[in-house]
Amino acid sequence: QARRLASRVLFLHRGRLITDAPAADFFTGPASPEARPAPPAVAAVTEPRTPTERIERYIVNYDGGRCFFLWPLELAEKKANLEGFGSGAEPFVAFDAAFKAAQGFEAQINLRPVTAQQCPMVEFLRQSSAGLDRMTGLQINTFNLKSGDALNGSIESPAKEVALLLVGDDGLVHNLSSFTRREGARARFALKLESTGPAMRPQTVLALASQTPLPVLSGPNPAPATEFFPNLARDIAAAGGKVGLGIRYFRIY
Repeated sequence: QARRLASRVLFLHRGRLITDAPAADFFTGPASPEARPAPPAVAAVTEPRTPTERIERYIVNYDGGRCFFLWPLELAEKKANLEGFGSGAEPFVAFDAAFKAAQGFEAQINLRPVTAQQCPMVEFLRQSSAGLDRMTGLQINTFNLKSGDALNGSIESPAKEVALLLVGDDGLVHNLSSFTRREGARARFALKLESTGPAMRPQTVLALASQTPLPVLSGPNPAPATEFFPNLARDIAAAGGKVGLGIRYFRIY
């Protein structure tokens, strides 16, 4: 407002006249340091303390484009065992070459192909990784599941709220929490799954662990991934703290 209305500016600092200048000159480039705006604050970036932290930061910060996510299974000074979720192999080939050039050794990447309908899940994982805690344990009994057989598994977490989700190849997110049975810090589950197609169909199981209920889990069941995961991201941001996550991939035939 002052810039728009004033023709001349007198700038006082601690009772002393510092600047007397035309308004246009004052606002475009004040001569005195006291009248200049403070530079924007720059967040301090700490250097990785260990080789493992350096490797993890490289993986988290790597931009492989849309529908690309890397989930570290095991990291050490000269070891990186990863799962790669994505709709194509080319971005992971590029990551492999870039990682070797930057870190001096090859990463072991277990590719987990997903359908286009599952890409909203992958985008959520990539964009929300800073708010997710990988310490939630999730185990399932198979990698290839025959239609009609039971999927058995367990979730390990001390959190008050534990949820089990299945993201199908059709992009529908099923809340299967009602199939879990809690025993202290462990929740077990067993459910029979049917496949309607002849080919191997990729499926992903997610375990979410939080101290308070996530509102999205009370919504429609199943829900389209295009709606579910943006809502989940908002719930995690509103929760203020990290939400535990476990991921397991399997194929049904």
